[in-house]
Amino acid sequence: MSAGGAATLSWLLAAVWLSAAAALGLLAALIALRAARAAFDGWRGRRRAAFASALDGLITGRPDAARGLHPRLWGDAGVVEEMLTQAALPLTGPLRADIARAAQDLGLVERRLRQLRAGPAHARAQAAERLGLLGSSSAVEPLKAALSDSNAEVRRAAVRALGRLRDPSALPALAALIGADREMPGEPVSQALLGYGEAAAPVLLGLARGPGRGRALRLLGRLRILAAAPLIAEALAHDPDAAVRADAARAAADLGHPDAAARLRSALSDESAAVRAQAARALGAVGDPESAPHLEAALDDSDWWTRAYAAQALTRLGEPGLEHLRRVAAGADGPPRRLAREMLDALGLPR
Repeated sequence: MSAGGAATLSWLLAAVWLSAAAALGLLAALIALRAARAAFDGWRGRRRAAFASALDGLITGRPDAARGLHPRLWGDAGVVEEMLTQAALPLTGPLRADIARAAQDLGLVERRLRQLRAGPAHARAQAAERLGLLGSSSAVEPLKAALSDSNAEVRRAAVRALGRLRDPSALPALAALIGADREMPGEPVSQALLGYGEAAAPVLLGLARGPGRGRALRLLGRLRILAAAPLIAEALAHDPDAAVRADAARAAADLGHPDAAARLRSALSDESAAVRAQAARALGAVGDPESAPHLEAALDDSDWWTRAYAAQALTRLGEPGLEHLRRVAAGADGPPRRLAREMLDALGLPR
């Protein structure tokens, strides 16, 4: 073998050996990691068992049971906090208040408040989540301050936490996010406000003409706040923003108020396809039989969703709506006829 060939062979053998050594090292690391995880899980299980009796005593109202939850070893605070938050999740009323009081007395709330004020972003977000789960009223003001955090995930966690706490003093701060925080997806704020129920209505009514008016109207509709009906009708007819008009139609569908029917019928001629589609859908929810001819005409709309929602709405108007569907199904061939036939067939009804 030439000197060059021997060198190449030596290099290949070295590469194979190094690859095998790296694979063995990785395997050993994985085995060690799995063993460490198993040991950690075992330790946590033993620590949970050590506090289980005290937690049961707290839940059943045994006097001084909370004393048995005081952390005794390193890491116990996290174990006890997790046990309390899991126990509190399905609870309401006095029992949840007992758990919140225990968390306060054990120093768990203050521990998370320090983290919320000064920790890195991921720790601040985790602290906000846990404070909402622990349920302490002393966390309300710090969480309201966290709504202005520089990190969007921390703000979202603070919204969810305040939604769980449902403290009335947090309502204005949460509602203000409807039109102010562009990085905040609508759902966390909406869910937090919906959790307050009718208590959120005065704040939302005050926002129904502001920058976040579309979302405010939708929430008022979902909460079935009848006082919002005039605002919804006004926005549907006159708001310059098509997205707000569509939101108003959605709100009208959720509210189901018959006074909105005339406005919704007019909205079937809106220049925006999204508004026309939502108006058709809402007319089915309102259930006004006088809307049947207008919905029949909407079966010939240029927008697919408007046609589909109009057909669906006709089926929700009972026999008056079905008569219009049958007439279209028996008429001249075209998209309206095919849609009417498909809708009747889907319902198993005669044409």
